[in-house]
Amino acid sequence: MATHERPPDDLKRPLHTYVCNAKHDEYAKVCERFLGNFSNLKVWRVQYPDSKVYTCWYAGFNYSFNYEEERYLLNFEIRPKNIKIEFRHPEFLPKNTYDALKNNLDWKTLLFTEYPEKYLKELVSVYLNTVKSVFDSNREKFHRWHPKIFKN
Repeated sequence: MATHERPPDDLKRPLHTYVCNAKHDEYAKVCERFLGNFSNLKVWRVQYPDSKVYTCWYAGFNYSFNYEEERYLLNFEIRPKNIKIEFRHPEFLPKNTYDALKNNLDWKTLLFTEYPEKYLKELVSVYLNTVKSVFDSNREKFHRWHPKIFKN
């Protein structure tokens, strides 16, 4: 079983402190810095699995949420030696990237340390820019926990 926490809008402590295991601290700081590149993203929920093997940050557009409306676009699974980035709506990834990434449920994933950070910033930017217009016009396509596969 896992527990969840919603970081407050006025973070009273740094985002990287929202972890369930001190071993996640190094990559939580890396993830916090990486997320700083995207002013339109916010971590809306943090998951702490009982096993404490990883901490998961669920992120979505910062302008479009209230806490009853959970529309996540990315997950950041923070582990002691890496971060797994999960694209919850992979149909918005470029085709060549989509085909190259690993599957996890209906999502596509990659490991942070396997790519240059500059490439990851560009990929996440392209993904967010592509998904934005569809997201803004129909948030129901982005339902709560799992992506809904649909045609644009």
